[in-house]
Amino acid sequence: MKIAVVGGGIYGVTISLELSDTGHNVDLFEKEDEIMTAASSINQWRLHRGYHYPRSDETAESCRRNEPLFKDYFEDAVVSDTEHHYCIASNRTKTTPDEFVAHCEKHNLHYDQTNLDLVNDERVALTVRVEEDRVDPYRLKRNCRRRLDESEVTVHLDTPVSVDDGTLNDYDHVVVATYANSNRTLNGADALRRDLKFQLVEKPVVELPKRFHRKSVVVMDGPFMCFDPYGRTGNFLLGHVVHAVHSTIVGQEPQYDDIFGPMLNAGIVEDPPVTNFEKFRRSGANYIPGLAEAEHIGSMFTIRAVLPNVEGTDKRPTVLNQSDRVTRVFSGKFVNCVEAANTIVERLTGLTRNNSPSGPER
Repeated sequence: MKIAVVGGGIYGVTISLELSDTGHNVDLFEKEDEIMTAASSINQWRLHRGYHYPRSDETAESCRRNEPLFKDYFEDAVVSDTEHHYCIASNRTKTTPDEFVAHCEKHNLHYDQTNLDLVNDERVALTVRVEEDRVDPYRLKRNCRRRLDESEVTVHLDTPVSVDDGTLNDYDHVVVATYANSNRTLNGADALRRDLKFQLVEKPVVELPKRFHRKSVVVMDGPFMCFDPYGRTGNFLLGHVVHAVHSTIVGQEPQYDDIFGPMLNAGIVEDPPVTNFEKFRRSGANYIPGLAEAEHIGSMFTIRAVLPNVEGTDKRPTVLNQSDRVTRVFSGKFVNCVEAANTIVERLTGLTRNNSPSGPER
């Protein structure tokens, strides 16, 4: 078939490569001047195995199932030299230490209870070292660019399209993988449009003392915060459940203050006119005292989209919906991209590319 894939992020690229490898004639449309420029380049880049979601068995199992698929597909972008730790906070946590341990055992997630000198023991009830990896976003982008160049996929950059603008009329099927822009792309396929919760989020990039080198720490579950090495740059990314979010809206499209426009998906912005960095640092230092020494290099800003009303479980499903000749792909976890691509190949060709035990939600 002649297939259009809209969206040059990690999902659009993987889907395009798999469809083309199956023998379809694939055109990939990206509205920016390069692939992997939005949420696919602004992420925490932890390659989740399932530890992160003790309140959603569905999401934990999805991560556990998909992590080896992602590692096999993007092997050269995976970084395995980091100590990964999860901590359960002493107060305001939605998951107790016993519940977290039970979660790990239920999903066959290996852990070792440990002491970590970076952690404030008065604020943390449990610390475990886990088996997780992370992703180098720069190598991942180079990997995707190289594979597209070597494939039969025709890439159209600087080419915004939507279902109703006529550009896609001659295609047998259209796959929409534009994440936060999906409702706009789906003008003309209204049955697939749905309300989402859009958040404008900040990812501070910082320098940390040498004792943080090759360490990643997540404090959960409620007063969530984290730090992770940023690729192979020697710098770190900060995360925080509250301070990362500058605005939230539930609806068809994201909305945000005009001041964020020039900073959105623009890479690392030095001295941004609006930043919550000091809040990240002060709050994080309650659990990881050394974060008080963090030096702000700059921040990245992007739009995160999640399903509304999932705060109780924090679930992040991958959902594939189809109507007539259009398939919509929506997912909150990049680790699921290979399985999603395989499911679309199976649907459109009857060919299963990998023997995954089950696919995304329909």
